[in-house]
Amino acid sequence: MKIIILTGPTATGKSDLSLKIADEFNCEIVNSDSMQVYKYFDIGTAKPSKEIIQKYPHHLLSYVEPDDNSYSVMKFVEDADNKIEEITKKGKIPLIVGGTGLYIKCLLFGIFEEENEKINFREKLKNIAENYGYDYISTKLKLIDFKAWEKINKNDLYRIVRALDYYYRTGKLISAEREKHKFSQKRYDYIKIAIKFDREKLYEKINKRVDKMIEMGLIEETEDLIKKGYSNSRPMQGIGYREIKQYLEGKLRKKQAIELIKQNTRKYAKRQITWFKKESDINWINNFENAKEKIEKFLNS
Repeated sequence: MKIIILTGPTATGKSDLSLKIADEFNCEIVNSDSMQVYKYFDIGTAKPSKEIIQKYPHHLLSYVEPDDNSYSVMKFVEDADNKIEEITKKGKIPLIVGGTGLYIKCLLFGIFEEENEKINFREKLKNIAENYGYDYISTKLKLIDFKAWEKINKNDLYRIVRALDYYYRTGKLISAEREKHKFSQKRYDYIKIAIKFDREKLYEKINKRVDKMIEMGLIEETEDLIKKGYSNSRPMQGIGYREIKQYLEGKLRKKQAIELIKQNTRKYAKRQITWFKKESDINWINNFENAKEKIEKFLNS
């Protein structure tokens, strides 16, 4: 079963390129962005417009409730497998689009068995984080499993708790167990492409995109989501929403919040760059024609 993967750091132009590829190769798009799976969180996650979604079928987009804390990479792989099969049966090609490297890696090579373990200490650990702060629980992971800690954003409570839970439940370091897994079981025949970028130009694009999100109503969207009861939901911890939430709570001035979003997005892009540079199977392309040539060769092989 052949699939196309379009990935890479945020703001490199994946969405625009995906539409051209979908037109050219009769594709349906499967989202692989871990924040775009959530309903109602639209502007801050840079979801495609309603007009684009109506014209180009998108799957696994806006289908998880924001307060559903059980959604995981394991569930994503299960859902993506179903959509890939469904699209292929239509005689179309699945086009997986997104910058969440772990989602794509697990889809292509299988899931580290930790994801299948029952939740045990997680609620207790979340309560500790709420009482003592994210820095406290992040430092705890740093002392226990530095290799896992350095790959996790200090605000990503879900992944911090998951790593600690694994240690307390098994007595093993999650970083060491993942290393053993090696992600060596290839599940699909695929081509993975990503757009080449200049780092400084990418950071400029990020800054401009944040300004555009503010113009589109990110502050109003965040305020509305808080009123609906999603103040403590997982997507509210995402970049953009958490800073605007702090502004609405009076903890930051508006200008500070906007600059912090830009700074945190640039840092996120830097972590993505580090991840994708290690991916030896990525075909780096300059433009659509370059992508078209590589995809045609793959599909005809």
